[in-house]
Amino acid sequence: MAVTLKEIAKLAGVSQSTASHAIRGINPGKRSLSEETIQKVRSCARKLGYRPNLLAASLAQSKTFTVGVIVSVLRGNFYERVLDGITEIVYPEFTTLLSVHNYNPERERRELEVFIGKRVDGIIATCSGCKANADIYKEIIDKYQIPLVLVDRGLEGVECPIVRSDHFQSTYLATRQFADLGHK
Repeated sequence: MAVTLKEIAKLAGVSQSTASHAIRGINPGKRSLSEETIQKVRSCARKLGYRPNLLAASLAQSKTFTVGVIVSVLRGNFYERVLDGITEIVYPEFTTLLSVHNYNPERERRELEVFIGKRVDGIIATCSGCKANADIYKEIIDKYQIPLVLVDRGLEGVECPIVRSDHFQSTYLATRQFADLGHK
């Protein structure tokens, strides 16, 4: 059975509200908690093995602290770099929820619907390119107002930021390197 704030408060000899504020590290109103109280409450929480109820917190704050990431495949240096970059930016405030559609439009749609149902705070997607799925991407933006960023390609009719590789610049740099080495 999960440890509750009520149990922590009882063990620490403080109110449930004080226990909540001490654990979350916030000072309520005009009153501030002493360092001694904060340490006492946190010590009791550790002793009892407390883990915050993230579902309850997300309901209270209307935020899940998750970003849905859907990629085409999990192989290849490109997708590894995309995932590394996403994780580096969103951590520690957000957790990523990863899905792979393997260029299957039905699976892509189903996974996006799961993200919507889980109330993710944003979606980063490498879409399959299936035009039939443009409507769900539009719904994500318009109906559910979930921030959406597409990676590598856009989708006709879907107005959102797109992160693309600069193929022209990379080709130029590779050609320049060959020329600098004396190749023609």
